[in-house]
Amino acid sequence: MGIKNAMAHIVSQVQLITPGTDDGMSYVCDADATGNATPLEKVAGRQDRLFDLQRSVDSGPTDDGESGLLQRRFRIDLDLRMTYSLQGDIARAERLALEDIGIIGRALASLSTGAAATTAGILSILPVASSSLTKFTNDEAREVAWMWFTTFTLIYREV
Repeated sequence: MGIKNAMAHIVSQVQLITPGTDDGMSYVCDADATGNATPLEKVAGRQDRLFDLQRSVDSGPTDDGESGLLQRRFRIDLDLRMTYSLQGDIARAERLALEDIGIIGRALASLSTGAAATTAGILSILPVASSSLTKFTNDEAREVAWMWFTTFTLIYREV
């Protein structure tokens, strides 16, 4: 249990989601904490539905009011970022992203139920606090991808 297992569980569950459009093009985590990742910013535009999950900027685990020796309960804001290539039809990429925002938002809301979530240490996932869809530019200032960015709060138990 703990933050490592909780985040790994969230990543694996997002990868299992069947997209509404182009269901053969699944969600792929680019940074899964195995040490073999290229930053999402460097691979944006190469493939649709590449994502990563990371701690929100300036966010760290905070006590959720139940601290004690046996029941450590914390909360942290997490960012899920996903890219959609702008190499082809830009309107299609935007529509894929907008559709996925709803699908993944609903999936995140339901991730805090069930035995697997409990085993991973997940107590609750609070609704998406914010979400944005912006164009991402590469080092040459060329627009290469839509970047969907969403923030949600994870409440978890650390052992």
